[in-house]
Order: sequence, then C-alpha cells, then structure tokens
Amino acid sequence: MGMTVNTVNPTETVFTDENGRMKRSLKFIISEEGRGRTVRDFLKNELHFSKRQISSLKYREDGIRVNKEMQRVSYVLEKDDVLEIVPKSAGSLYLDHGAFTEPPEILYEDGDLLIVNKPSGMVCHPSPGHFADSLANQVAAYCSRKNESWTIRLVGRLDKDTSGAVIFAKNSETAALISQKIGVEKIYYALAEGSFDTVSGRIDFPIASDETTKGKMKISPSGKPASTLYEVLSSPDPHCSLLKVQLIHGRTHQIRLHLASAGHPLLGDALYGHGIKGETHAMLHCRSVRLQHPFLSKEIFVEAPFPKDWPFF
Repeated sequence: MGMTVNTVNPTETVFTDENGRMKRSLKFIISEEGRGRTVRDFLKNELHFSKRQISSLKYREDGIRVNKEMQRVSYVLEKDDVLEIVPKSAGSLYLDHGAFTEPPEILYEDGDLLIVNKPSGMVCHPSPGHFADSLANQVAAYCSRKNESWTIRLVGRLDKDTSGAVIFAKNSETAALISQKIGVEKIYYALAEGSFDTVSGRIDFPIASDETTKGKMKISPSGKPASTLYEVLSSPDPHCSLLKVQLIHGRTHQIRLHLASAGHPLLGDALYGHGIKGETHAMLHCRSVRLQHPFLSKEIFVEAPFPKDWPFF
C-alpha cells in the first residue's frame, strides 16, 4: 500500500537563519498508512528526489528533521511524525546586481518558483558583453531587495531576441525535479514570412553548430535530432503568418532555423532571415508555460503578454 501523506498542501514556513538569510521549510505529516516507511523511501517515492538530492539533504545540518530532531534517512517513520525538509536556497553563484532598480515582470512566484516575462533584446544569463545586464542579474537584484538568498537557476532559457516566459528555480531540488522528472510545456508564437500551404505541420531537421559563423546553427545530417510542430493561426498580413509553435526537442535557435529552412524565416531575423542586424529582431515570443509544481499537487500555467512592438496585438 502506498504512503498517504500531506503532500497536497505541506505546511510551509519561512524563517531567517543565524546569518540573516531567508530560508524555507516544508513539513509533511505522516499518516497511519505511512508507518514503517523510512525517510529515504518518502523522499524517493513521494517527492521523487534523486540519490544525489537525498545525499545533499542528509549531509546538511538543517536538511532533514523529524519532530524537530535531526534524523538519518534510515529513520523509520511513525504515524503523526512531522517530517521537515529545508530545500537548499543559498549557493555559490554570485551575480552582479547591475543598475537594475525595477523588478522583472513577474508572472508567478512562490517559495520554489519564479516565472518572469523576458523582454526581447535581453540575454538570460551573463555572457561576454553582458556581465551585469542580463535577466539573471535583474532577478538577483530583485532577490537582494527582498532579503532572499538563493542561487539563480534558469530552467531553460530564451535567445536574446526571443521574449516571453522564463522559469527560475529557487532551490536545487526544484531545479532538478523539473529538469529530470516533471518537464515543462512551452507554447511559442511566431510571425513568419509568407503564407503556408497547410494549416499545420511538423519540421524534422537535425541541428548542429555552424563552424563558419560563431553563434549560428545549421541543418546537418550529423546534428542532433530536432522536431518542431506548428499551427497557422492567421495571416494578419499578405506577407506573413502568425504561428503557434511547440518544440519536441529544444535545440539552440531551433524555431528560427527550422522555419527559415522551410522557406519561412521569422520576421526581423537578421541571422537566418531578412532582418537588419542592430535594427530588427526575430519575432518570437514564449507565450505560455505549463508544469506540475514539484512539491504542491497543482498545475502551474502562466501566459506572458505580448511585447508592445508586436504588430496585430
């Protein structure tokens, strides 16, 4: 018989440690059916933690407690025991706060997740030439103002040109569970050149790095498998089509390259289409994200408003 525990709505507590850092604990009340199971079994089978995550918890002083006492993962749970875990929030990654004084556009936030709407033209994480003006830098500044300390963990990223929903995990457990167990459904909207012969389709071209141009990708038989699904929503202009796009794989520049290879580059795309570098950007927007919360029994669904420079919206 499976364990019945209070996983639907675990008790959440936010507190400040001796170093003034904000932390968060989750408490689970063990039921009669859970008697005789070990802490390790609970973490593995109820929360789907990996061996590495369990090891990380058990070697931290505040990682695992039962009835307020530190316990080993071999501890056998009894009815009404209160199992408490403290997800790892602080980390070694330091990010410059840059000149950010305004928070990112927040679409959703709780103790584990932060989902924001990234504007086009902003990189997701620090890179050459963008060491202090990335979205991650802005999130770091936002966390600092809230007196929170957590490693900035991107769960997937968007190209500089692409706008829309971006997910940050506030602790390593959440980041790992989403990446390894849960997954994220993303829906993109794109404005592509020309009109399509069919209302929907699938593009299957393997993708590899283009050795001739830094930062560019190419279609290559030796590349990684990549599949893109598209649906034509409308033709707001005789020269372009509005598409709803979903990725089967998530390769670098996949949507931009696949549509260009199919004869329909994105409007404004200077790398794969007819845009002008420094003047236009690829019209691609991550419209929505959907995922199961890693700890709470609920689905998270958010939509990111379209940028003001998108025509027809």
